[in-house]
Amino acid sequence: MRTLRKISFSSILFFYIIQLNAQKNSELGIHFGLMANSLVPNVNLIGGPSFDGKGAFMLGVNYVRNISDYFSFETGIGYSENKIIIIPAPGLGLMPSEKSIHLISLPILGNFKFSRYFFLSGGFLTDIEINHSSIQSTHPQSGIGIYLGVGGQYNKEGIILKLIPFAQRHAIIPFQPEKYQQHLTEVGFMLVFGYKFY
Repeated sequence: MRTLRKISFSSILFFYIIQLNAQKNSELGIHFGLMANSLVPNVNLIGGPSFDGKGAFMLGVNYVRNISDYFSFETGIGYSENKIIIIPAPGLGLMPSEKSIHLISLPILGNFKFSRYFFLSGGFLTDIEINHSSIQSTHPQSGIGIYLGVGGQYNKEGIILKLIPFAQRHAIIPFQPEKYQQHLTEVGFMLVFGYKFY
């Protein structure tokens, strides 16, 4: 509960600050996403555990600054929760266990609009993993990640609806690097409701 209160406070604060500085041709929105996920190590270790992703969700707020009719910058703050099943190596007599990976993400994205309704989006994520245990067998995912999406949008009288299939990978540049770094990878859909300031 304490973590959820911190996330809620951060999201509300972010939204309020952006609203105070909203300018012409800016957008404010909230988003929700569902993803398939996996935990991919740099090297498959013989005798090491394997990982089975059990899905994830994300939610947050975003701010878009339109530079031209075709290009915009986007940032925001988001929270995601990933479920991972850890399967011990055969012969150890251990049972699989489930772990959750909780991330706070700050994206820096560029959006290229190539038609009235469709756009490309890509850029970097700054991720902070919360509640990670030192004895957890999944590696910390705090670090710099990458994001790529192809979206569709509909705009009517300033109300914006976007649907974005996307993929992202975390800890490309980890803040706490491991020898055989694992990368949390997600593929899914994001739904965005927003408002455009004219």
